[in-house]
This record gives sequence, structure tokens and C-alpha cells, in this order.
Amino acid sequence: MSAPPQDPRLQLSGSDGSAQIVDELARLGYQTSLRPGRDDATVFCPSCAIASPMEQFDDVWATRLEGASDPDDMVLVVAAHCPVCHVGGSIVLGFGPAGSAEDAAIVARVEDHAMHHLNPDN
Repeated sequence: MSAPPQDPRLQLSGSDGSAQIVDELARLGYQTSLRPGRDDATVFCPSCAIASPMEQFDDVWATRLEGASDPDDMVLVVAAHCPVCHVGGSIVLGFGPAGSAEDAAIVARVEDHAMHHLNPDN
């Protein structure tokens, strides 16, 4: 499966929030809800019940969103394929002043590893 930005079926607009983006990703096959793992900068895949370092995930893409009323309310929506079972999934991570240390460790790895960065305004 190709990364979402290369898929012409992915329809994003600047007004989409993280829930709409996650729903669109699920429609395209990124249905698993990934979540932070117990170890630093790992992501847990519930499909195979294994947490892997973020840099091991495949076809990683990310898009940043700011809150409509509060720019400090920032999230990073990430889609990727699990390196173990290859299922497509997504995770929403907080970053900036409101982000947790757990999310920040993953965000740093995503920024180093993401193949694609989407800007919903494009």
C-alpha cells in the first residue's frame, strides 16, 4: 500500500481536524489505532501487540494541526505501517507546550523519519 499522500483518494482541507483526518485514513486502510509504547519513542501496535521504535515504521507521513481557538493546542497526526505485522495505523500526538514528554519523544523521531509531510491547505 502506498503512503497516504500519494493516494489521490486522500481528501484533506485546511479546516479538517484530527478526527476527520483519522477517519479519512481509516477509509484508506489505516484503521489501527496506534498508541505510545511503554519505552521511550516507541509506538504500540494493537494488531500484533508489539511496541516498536518509531523509526522502524514504514511509509510514515505526518501533518501538524493547530487548535482553531488556541494555537498552542497543537497535534501531529501520523500514519504508518507497523514494521512487524505491516498493518496500517494512525496516532495523534500532542506537541508544543501542551504535549506530553511521551508524545514529544515520538514526535522527535517522526520528524527525523517521516517520508511525507502533508499540509492540509495545499
